[in-house]
Amino acid sequence: MKNNPHISYLYGSPISGDEADISDIEKFGLNGQEARKLKGNFWDLARTQSPEKLGKSSDFAKNEQQLSRYVQFFKNHFGFEPFSLNRYWARKTLSGQSFSIIAPTGFGKTTFGYTVSHFFQGKVYYVVPTKILLKEIAEKLHHISSGKKVCVADEKLDKTEIKKQAYDILLTTSHFLHKHFALLPKNFDLVFVDDADSLIRQPQNIDKLLTLVGFSKKEIAGAINVIDKKRRARKPQDYETIGRAKISKKKKGQIIAASATLSPRTKRIHLFRELLGFEIGYSSTFLRNIVDGFEDITDDQRTIAKQKLFKEAIARLHAYGKGGFVYLSDDFSRDDFNDFLVLCEKNNIVAIGYDKFTPPRRKKFIAKEIDIVVGFSNIRNPLTRGIDLPQSVRYALFVGVPKFKLSLRPTLAPKMLFMLMLFLRDFLQGDDPDLLKELSYLKRISFLREEQVLENTQTRERVSLIKKKLEKILENKKLLASIREKHDLDLTSEQDPRNPALENLYLLVADPRGYLQASGRTSRLFSLGLTQGFSLILSN
Repeated sequence: MKNNPHISYLYGSPISGDEADISDIEKFGLNGQEARKLKGNFWDLARTQSPEKLGKSSDFAKNEQQLSRYVQFFKNHFGFEPFSLNRYWARKTLSGQSFSIIAPTGFGKTTFGYTVSHFFQGKVYYVVPTKILLKEIAEKLHHISSGKKVCVADEKLDKTEIKKQAYDILLTTSHFLHKHFALLPKNFDLVFVDDADSLIRQPQNIDKLLTLVGFSKKEIAGAINVIDKKRRARKPQDYETIGRAKISKKKKGQIIAASATLSPRTKRIHLFRELLGFEIGYSSTFLRNIVDGFEDITDDQRTIAKQKLFKEAIARLHAYGKGGFVYLSDDFSRDDFNDFLVLCEKNNIVAIGYDKFTPPRRKKFIAKEIDIVVGFSNIRNPLTRGIDLPQSVRYALFVGVPKFKLSLRPTLAPKMLFMLMLFLRDFLQGDDPDLLKELSYLKRISFLREEQVLENTQTRERVSLIKKKLEKILENKKLLASIREKHDLDLTSEQDPRNPALENLYLLVADPRGYLQASGRTSRLFSLGLTQGFSLILSN
């Protein structure tokens, strides 16, 4: 019988880099001589030995030991150990990495954010998208005892407190970041962006985030130059010769961008790759514990009056009871929203709007003194994002299918023109060879308001040409008929409020992201797993 071959790895030992036999690697994680000398296997040694004794793996050992302290810190405050996903994020943070967290709603991104903010050694800036979430995170940050001083930039704060930097953790909204950027120090050790999609939608905010962790304007401009060169490269060898952006040796902070629906659409998103070494990709929801319901309550003419839809919603609310989040579709107006709240009151349902969902009222909702909270189903609405109340939110009721509503009377607003052309591109592309160029142009100037377009002659002329072209295309009745046949698009007409003799035509576009984000409030991750939620769409 032949002997089994002896296999060993050159530089196989993680401590000394010496040769190691494969059987020793499998058993000890290092070579046998070192295992006998240190009296243990590599994995236990990394957690218990002084890092200096572990040679080439000293940094790894420091990180593992920091992670062990983080796990204990988490357990002391929550009564259970963090989930493996939370530990993975913590390991990356404690090793000094910047990264994005793309995970479904309810998976503990926010819990990780405010916990690691307390544990992290250094000055932390925590950014949230809304005032509702600001109050919720402020409460949770103050609840953790770590000896760190928390500064919350709300309406009560004296702005000079931020300049003094007499805090360890600064908590603000993204609006505050945009409005008071000059007040903020540019030397944060960690910036945690909760719900990053709402912030990095504006390209200039990416530059601001990078500036907050120590990058200069020159470094950012240099990185943009590298990005442009890579975009123009045609051959692999051209791409490889471009190299990386030049960065000074001055220590930079970390950025962690967390979101459930991150969908970057700007080249400046690549600044994260060039300067901090991580990519922001697209989201994917891969696990939910929600029973999804759908009920079509339209009549024979495929229409239903608003009053009847609201009446049907009231009936469901009486049946389901307390603990509901109600989402009106985006084609309802603010007056409709107020009418629905009044209707709830008349039917003995204690309801409040999302804009009144303050911490005191949140406590009343948890105590079942408030039955439901009402918002809109688009992902910009505060009621769809970040709210973590697994003990209280039992169900989500959607009054109307979540959708976008766009007027088919184009204006000179670049964002409106861009969205119309984007949603109708399948119908326009064959007739318009310049479509992609025009989309690209409108995307670049989408931050401009209509009055700003009118102020610039060159911009006004180009946008006017696109508008006129689109208006002419939308006069085609065959195209309008084709739109009605699409499963994710539809058309609706409404009486013009200023001229009742006229009817305005609107494009309706399904909004699956809004649905997933909003219904995700009913299923959250906690110590025993994912809570089960229920969601129902009343279709009109």
